[in-house]
Amino acid sequence: MRIVDLHAYKGPHIYCGRRMPGRPGSPLGNPFKRGTPDPLGKYRAWLDAKIESSDPAVLAALGEITPASILGCWCADLKGEEVFITEEVCHCQIIAKIWLYWKKERRENVGNFDSVV
Repeated sequence: MRIVDLHAYKGPHIYCGRRMPGRPGSPLGNPFKRGTPDPLGKYRAWLDAKIESSDPAVLAALGEITPASILGCWCADLKGEEVFITEEVCHCQIIAKIWLYWKKERRENVGNFDSVV
């Protein structure tokens, strides 16, 4: 899995950011902007709640991710192990970690998540 900074990367990717001019927002976009106290902690709780409530847009977006996915955002450029072991600087790292956890655990109580991954 790879996370790319879209300021420089122009190749194929799964966009995981907020709505921007000329770009629709992703259901996985971080609603907590930089400058918000603990935006990544709040994002993790928000994404967990979306998964637990079986939000169809979030589950579908997570279902598009594979181990070979390139997740696109505006704040980080990480690949392979770096995604998981580097200090969290981007909500895409949280997406990758939560995706990997739920993919491995195959939780039955998360609605239809297993059917979309």
